[in-house]
Amino acid sequence: MSFLAGHQNMKPVLELHSLIVGDATECVIRNLMAFEQCHYPQEALICNYIVLLDHLINTAEDVDLLVEKKVLVNWLGNNEAVANLINKLGHQIVEGNRSCYDEISEKIRRHYSSCWSKLMATLTHEYFRDFWRGTTTLFAIVVLFFTLWNFCFASGCFSCI
Repeated sequence: MSFLAGHQNMKPVLELHSLIVGDATECVIRNLMAFEQCHYPQEALICNYIVLLDHLINTAEDVDLLVEKKVLVNWLGNNEAVANLINKLGHQIVEGNRSCYDEISEKIRRHYSSCWSKLMATLTHEYFRDFWRGTTTLFAIVVLFFTLWNFCFASGCFSCI
């Protein structure tokens, strides 16, 4: 997760290396994980990457999003199969003391648990998805504001004391 300079609102961006998932992927990754845990237990980069993917992927929709963002290349053809594969690989890893992705995972957890991020995501996805929906939302807010303003003046809320 990084903050790319030049962005006006400093949105966090998660950048991951691409992973091609095919018929031989499970066998290759299991062998690499076993090799890494035996010979490089303090630098288990592949195991840590699989654990990170396991945290990100729970359903076929998660796989679909990662395929769309080109993090995963699905040669299996079935997103549910990819989700099951990653989840199986992630559950059989003996994690060491510290992962190189712990800081990133913590930032992701904080980002998605913050109320502000949830509010902005809801506004973006529900009320400002496209030009017309955004225009309608803004128009409704303006009408509501002027209605309340008119009500307050008509009822004497702003009368001089």
